[in-house]
Amino acid sequence: MLLQRLEAAYVARTPKSKQAHDRAQRVTPSGVHSNFRNFDPHPTFIDRAEGSRIWDVDGNEYIDFTMGFGCLMAGHAHPEVVKTIQDAATRGTIYAIPHERSALLAEEILKRYPFMDQVRFTNSGSETTMHAIRLARGYTGRETFIKVDGGYHGAHDPVMVWATEDGERDMLSQGVSEKALAALVTVPFNDLEAMEAAFKANPDAISAVIVEPVLLNVGVIPPEEGYLHQLLDLCHRHGALLIFDEVKTGAKLAYGGACEFYDVQPDIVCLAKAIGSGVPLGAFVSSKEIMGKIERDEVFHTGTYNSNPICMEVGLTTLKNVLTKDVYEKPFDLNSQLVDGYNALIKQHDLPAMTVGIGPNGNVYFLKDTQDVPLEDRAKHFASNHGIFDLIDHDVAKAYLLAMLEHGIIPVPFSVTCSEQWTISIQHTQADIDRHLEAFADVAVQLKEMVAEKVNV
Repeated sequence: MLLQRLEAAYVARTPKSKQAHDRAQRVTPSGVHSNFRNFDPHPTFIDRAEGSRIWDVDGNEYIDFTMGFGCLMAGHAHPEVVKTIQDAATRGTIYAIPHERSALLAEEILKRYPFMDQVRFTNSGSETTMHAIRLARGYTGRETFIKVDGGYHGAHDPVMVWATEDGERDMLSQGVSEKALAALVTVPFNDLEAMEAAFKANPDAISAVIVEPVLLNVGVIPPEEGYLHQLLDLCHRHGALLIFDEVKTGAKLAYGGACEFYDVQPDIVCLAKAIGSGVPLGAFVSSKEIMGKIERDEVFHTGTYNSNPICMEVGLTTLKNVLTKDVYEKPFDLNSQLVDGYNALIKQHDLPAMTVGIGPNGNVYFLKDTQDVPLEDRAKHFASNHGIFDLIDHDVAKAYLLAMLEHGIIPVPFSVTCSEQWTISIQHTQADIDRHLEAFADVAVQLKEMVAEKVNV
């Protein structure tokens, strides 16, 4: 069996990772500090990274397409970012007192979102969406909010749920407070009729809708044409705010993120990941009127590490000198080549799979059935474990990942659900893409044989 052979080869190639994991498990649940990082038979432990390359503790070199779950549009250890961190650290690692760099970085963010007025900094995507939802509730005086299903907005209680196809809720974790979910309504992505129905069922009660403009926590599912504009109009007709969760699209999908890419001006934008090039940095952006709730101490926003001086300096370097307007064309072109190359090989080998891409991101879905599943069906009918994840052949997906690792490619974050996508950074090269496609050309042959074996069983 292919999967068993690949697992055995992986174990043989990564003995030091196994040792590191065994040691970590004694002092840490599952041996990792984020549940997404665990991987069977054991996760790969990393020693260092630079550019588009990453090396594990066993000395294996890989071309990395995960880029820190999409944080590193700038690539690993970008020279300007590294120098900035070194220089900033000599001036102190935290002040918890105001300093000038926070205003300078806020100004750079507002250049990308010129329809906004003010910025507040946080330390992660989860913090950012939490404060954005609280701000929307405070501004509107309403408690209920709508989460567009299929989006992931962090690990705070009110957003730790997805809907199922029968209308029930699927908790993403035990310990989530039912009371915290009492004011939550979930609505499918790309379904304006369902959104309108939700507003009518909760008259004058909805504070905001929070949505990923492109669903990037279930692979890659773009919005249908006009969906985001109509969603904004619908929110405003019902007195609600629209929150764009641009944690994964900000400074990646375009210079001005999804707002620029789709020409939409939501009421609040949430940012993190790429704006910090790997340091803990988040931000939410809005109008002076909405942010006035914070200025008047009517909505509470605080945090000891907010506007950390090192993070501010890295954000400044990233937005001013690294992710400039002229750098996006190359990674977008490389990603188009990768997506097209995947789809050509999938068609050549008649694999039950499909690849979708947008901007610098792409994802391959290995499906259980030989029938292709139209993108619009996945987009409209996504629902936790009863939707896209039920369509994935997890054995084939895991075999794909292990086989690509044998070829020195980390194609996507370690997840057999195929729920995370690859990112083409500004440091990836044409040679990296060519090597990736050469590897998949070989792996596709192996996967075709595996699929045939499964069908004949």
